[in-house]
Amino acid sequence: MTAAACAAAQQVKDGAAAEQACAAVKNLRVPTITPRSNADRKWLTNCNEADLYYGFSAHQQPDYAAARRCALYQFVHNDEDDLYDFSTQTLSMIYANGDGVPRNFDLAIRFVCMKDMPPNTRDDYDRLIVRLAKMKTLPSPPRYDYCPVDTPDWAMWIACEGVHSGLDRKKREARLAEMTAQWSEEQNAAFAKTREAFAVYEKADEQAENTAAVQVVLSSII
Repeated sequence: MTAAACAAAQQVKDGAAAEQACAAVKNLRVPTITPRSNADRKWLTNCNEADLYYGFSAHQQPDYAAARRCALYQFVHNDEDDLYDFSTQTLSMIYANGDGVPRNFDLAIRFVCMKDMPPNTRDDYDRLIVRLAKMKTLPSPPRYDYCPVDTPDWAMWIACEGVHSGLDRKKREARLAEMTAQWSEEQNAAFAKTREAFAVYEKADEQAENTAAVQVVLSSII
């Protein structure tokens, strides 16, 4: 059997297994979120679930409760075509790992099954569902991270680029904070100006890189 034929057969197998896993949890009730006030609604609309879950800032720790509220709201209100929506991934990790809630693989699988993904990304999510279903059967499941260091799946790669960048930035900020702790006030003031200029460049460069990556991927599947 050729490599292409093997890959096609595996996709069919994963699709059938994912369909079975989704059928098993289709009646599971999922939690919802209601804004507590206008200010809370504004926060929920603009919050970043990945930032809250991973704690990208050097001075910020993961806030699983806030990440869960944010992801629940974004899961319902985000555009299905938003390639950068990380609500499904966040909710699957929160419930698969028991981060601030009881561990519940069925609920993690349910959220992934509910996501109405374009046909060209369905295979990626079928593999994700199968992965969660297999972890559920383990006597002592390890922590589940949606974003591995390397992945061949383009949809996962796009979604995780921001996560990897954020985690790298947090490590870099921690090292810089340690390095500059002994600097004088004048030295830190000068360095702050340099950092501000670099931050503008870094944001523009990251946006350009992500846009180019999305265009390349989309051109390959359209």
